[in-house]
Amino acid sequence: MSLAQVAELVDALVSGTSFRKEVKVRVLSWAPYYCKAFMKKTSLIAFLALLMIGCGGGGVGPEQSFDPEVEANYLSLLAQFPIDRQGYHLDGFGDFSDEPMTYGLILLAEGRRYRSSGNSEALDRCRRCVQFLEAHKDVDGDGVVGWSLDRDWDAFADGSVNPKGTVYAITTAIVLDGLSEFYAAAPLADHAGITSLVKEASLDSAAALYKNGFFAYSSSPNDPYFVLNASSYFAGALQRAIVGPWNGFTTDQKTDLQSKIDSATALLNAETQPGQSLWPYHAHSSPFYGVSYDGNDLVHHTYVVLGLREVDHFGGPVDPSNSPQHEAAMLTFERTGYTAGYSSAFPGDARYPDIENRYSDLWGIGSGVVLACELGRFDLAKTWITRMTTQFGPWPRPNMWPTVVAPDQTYFFGRHAAHALWGMSRYLYR
Repeated sequence: MSLAQVAELVDALVSGTSFRKEVKVRVLSWAPYYCKAFMKKTSLIAFLALLMIGCGGGGVGPEQSFDPEVEANYLSLLAQFPIDRQGYHLDGFGDFSDEPMTYGLILLAEGRRYRSSGNSEALDRCRRCVQFLEAHKDVDGDGVVGWSLDRDWDAFADGSVNPKGTVYAITTAIVLDGLSEFYAAAPLADHAGITSLVKEASLDSAAALYKNGFFAYSSSPNDPYFVLNASSYFAGALQRAIVGPWNGFTTDQKTDLQSKIDSATALLNAETQPGQSLWPYHAHSSPFYGVSYDGNDLVHHTYVVLGLREVDHFGGPVDPSNSPQHEAAMLTFERTGYTAGYSSAFPGDARYPDIENRYSDLWGIGSGVVLACELGRFDLAKTWITRMTTQFGPWPRPNMWPTVVAPDQTYFFGRHAAHALWGMSRYLYR
């Protein structure tokens, strides 16, 4: 239970709302079961005392940051995302665009900050993100709810151009994950809108993306390919969505979505490198497998692992045997003094000599911080945050690449920087 939700309860009580009729209903929609049972048997004062004990007495709780330097860097980076148009930035394609992925990443970052502190700016940013995502849930008007790039795009450089409005698995996964993150702390007045959006996107996008037992790269007939990071993260975000407190999915809908998740996860596990938690970018069955280097860079490796762990976590107990393998794989991206873009343990390719020693880009190291925190390696997360804030040009306007790689680059790419924001939030607001 978040401090923000406790504050909302107290506000409702002191403003004269009837505890018997209104507050009981509002609290029970999100309170843990033991709190529901306790409310029936005890006084209002005792119940509030339990809430305050569980949330650290209203002060700095266990979820809040104890690293003022990182928090100062987080807030200065956050300020680079104008609150009235948070996702509109220069993108890696060379022009400015308003990207749904960036709004999803800000939800992931600011949803955690709001849950931790009840900060009013974080709440405002999250609400504005939800408004944008609602307004852009079906930009091509084809009736399929999901999120796209803010442009036409030839995803595989094969001459087939997907129009703006094509649903992309990875973009939609990040947005769904962000909506779920915000819902966990959102004021009760926001729940209905988030619930409706999550349900629509889950059902429509899963149907549009599911092909041959996995979630394809996009909904376009041009992209029926098994790209492992996209399928994995979408499966994880969908798993989180269907077990969330949405009250919108029917039993048949949940059963259907779960069967799709289970199939996609099984196919993904079959692609795992023997004895390692590493995967190729393209499945072996893809016509693109072997065309270029097959290993995942750090950001796409992170998407694979986070997706698998969400399927585990929200589908049942996490398999404890996975964490050591996931940690060992993550450490294959660590180098002396810098973070690499590619694993040192993935099979080499003579066409790409020394690729394992190339530096990570910004969204790689930013997402890597998320993965390190997910695996409980906050020491490594802090090391990678320090590199983010010192090696990528003047903070808080980091470049896509470290200055040692691109010393003359002065571009601030919004989607890359939003991954850095996500990583720092995951480190700060635990």
